[in-house]
Amino acid sequence: MWRRRAIVFFSLFVLTFLFEIELLLVRSEEGDLIYIALVQEGDLIELGHINSIYEKEVKEILKVKDGHMELVDVLTESYGVKEYYLLDDNIGERRWKTIQFRASRSRGFSLKVKSVNLPLEKYEDRVIRVEVKKGKVFPTLIQIPSLFRKKG
Repeated sequence: MWRRRAIVFFSLFVLTFLFEIELLLVRSEEGDLIYIALVQEGDLIELGHINSIYEKEVKEILKVKDGHMELVDVLTESYGVKEYYLLDDNIGERRWKTIQFRASRSRGFSLKVKSVNLPLEKYEDRVIRVEVKKGKVFPTLIQIPSLFRKKG
């Protein structure tokens, strides 16, 4: 019986080096972990704010794709904002592994990940970093305890 358990455990351990996962990490500039989630291809991230030039609401819709966040849509009523983003019928390829923004109260920043609104109020006027990490299961998960330690 113990041999079968050992074989199953060892097999599962080996499999963690074969399969990849993607994590989305949201942190403050001080290193506080605000949010962590398993994500997969196609999951949506919505970054909302008020454009500083045109003073109009904007929602940037990003999709998780191949270890990145890809801009798939920009929702706004302002033609000026659309020109600012150089939008026409085709957004073109715009993708990032990491996005940073200052969650200023005056700009009304909001962040939604997979339909979950993240509480940014506590982090007003601080830099927020959103990052996609892609890697094999075990090496990626082994990093999680260090994610909870503040950088400093």
